[in-house]
Amino acid sequence: MGDLEQQFVRQVFESNYIAPAGAEIKAFERAFCDYTGIGHCVALSSGTAAMHLALRELGVGPGDEVIGSSLTFIGSISPVVFLGAGLVFIDCDRASWNMDPDLLTAELEAGEKRGKLPKAVIPTDLYGQCADYDRIFNICNSYGVPVVVDAAEAMGATYAGNKISGPASERVVHAGKGARASVFSRRVCKEGLTLASDCF
Repeated sequence: MGDLEQQFVRQVFESNYIAPAGAEIKAFERAFCDYTGIGHCVALSSGTAAMHLALRELGVGPGDEVIGSSLTFIGSISPVVFLGAGLVFIDCDRASWNMDPDLLTAELEAGEKRGKLPKAVIPTDLYGQCADYDRIFNICNSYGVPVVVDAAEAMGATYAGNKISGPASERVVHAGKGARASVFSRRVCKEGLTLASDCF
């Protein structure tokens, strides 16, 4: 840690308010909302914890299925197993290496036919590149299935959507925006301030 980080740690210790929350965490959550344009933010200990909380909030449990990207980090999908649900993997497309919307469509069609739709879909924004939100959100919305974006690798990424309403200048959104929940887990450096974020 450099001088700036040590200064922040010292301020927190001097406040005598270290856990589970305090002024520093609240300030970080507000700054993160401003940075992403996402309305609410909760800082947690890890991206895995954030995904676990998001899936619990959606009621994922034993007997449920959750669809995830086949090319991802273990932390985005292991909470599905922690909650006792089953995982269904969707392969990536050849261009972006993110979840293939055509394969997702086929899986949701098959799930509807057998009478078992997934409790959630978790696309991963891989290597700083957003998944095809337009298509994935529209597909999932048509089946009433919530999307939880794993945007851990896309902290500073944006998505230029074609179907996002509003003027062209407003169609570019921050990674994760528009999903039921989004999980971030990266460091961001802005104006000399380094922050670790694990939010959804």
